[in-house]
Amino acid sequence: MLKTFDSFDITKHEIRAKYVSRVVVDPNQYGDDLVETAKRLIVPGILDVYIPEFEDYAHIVLDYNINVMRSDESIDDEGRYVFTYDPGDLIAEQKYKNNRDVMRTAISLLQGRVKYIKNPNTLLTLIHNILSDSDTVHLELIIANMFRDPMTGRPSRFNGKYKDAEIVGQIEQGKKNSWLSSISYREIDKAINGGLVSGEDTEENPIDKLLNEDFD
Repeated sequence: MLKTFDSFDITKHEIRAKYVSRVVVDPNQYGDDLVETAKRLIVPGILDVYIPEFEDYAHIVLDYNINVMRSDESIDDEGRYVFTYDPGDLIAEQKYKNNRDVMRTAISLLQGRVKYIKNPNTLLTLIHNILSDSDTVHLELIIANMFRDPMTGRPSRFNGKYKDAEIVGQIEQGKKNSWLSSISYREIDKAINGGLVSGEDTEENPIDKLLNEDFD
């Protein structure tokens, strides 16, 4: 991964290319979060920028929506927008920051609504930009539990495979962890099916231990 400030010319309101750069935007990943105008795309402030000279990516991570300029536009075989920028070209601009957007972004991230982030480090950087007074150790623990194996539902940190992981928000985690913890989230059907019908064991995660009054 390339360093952001080595890869772009960044000022208060603009980000310009230092090298030939390429941005790919998949409308299917962003859904309603993507806004299109004639001159720009407005996306949540997360961009992966490929720089062919180094055959590597640089990440732009901001805590608010970003205006991506439509430069040398094309559409690839998968229906994604591809923008190519020459050195000095304007990649993105933002004239002001709306604090409502910032808090909306924080809530969306923690509730697992932002599905297009596939890298826990990117998610950590984005959340810490918003909640800058928070200790990164605490944020790392939260994020480590958000990336889950889509087949087993277990945290991806156990197998180190994040590429195909699904992001599970804070409220949904309790429902997925075990049938016992799902009781605390009023998921009675899951509790009955898991605990009584299927005879599943509890996972003895922290929520399970609290429900069992196991405080050791």
